[in-house]
Amino acid sequence: MLIGIVLSLVALFAGFVLYSVYSAKKQKGQRLADTAVAGKVQIPAAARWYLVFTTRTCSACKVLKQHLESQGLPFIEFSIEDDIETARQLHIWGTPTTWCMDGDLIADVKSGIFKP
Repeated sequence: MLIGIVLSLVALFAGFVLYSVYSAKKQKGQRLADTAVAGKVQIPAAARWYLVFTTRTCSACKVLKQHLESQGLPFIEFSIEDDIETARQLHIWGTPTTWCMDGDLIADVKSGIFKP
């Protein structure tokens, strides 16, 4: 019985992770203006920049932001705690989630800490 419960929880977690990755990747190729973030962030002048979805207690978010700053890479932080409805609409279920932007186009979607 215990093994059945554990296997059910593992399957549920795996499904959640796969759904999160699939949902985030669907946004690749979209324009920022066509997303729920439209009008909520100021697009920087840089051609390549990053939109980092964070929470205040996320240690990986802090590491990623420090890394981007140390590399001199432009980014905008979007706290999903401050706008949970937008995060739900965008299917942002984990942090850090980063949109790698090419102007106003979502060129790629990354989860966790990554090397730009």
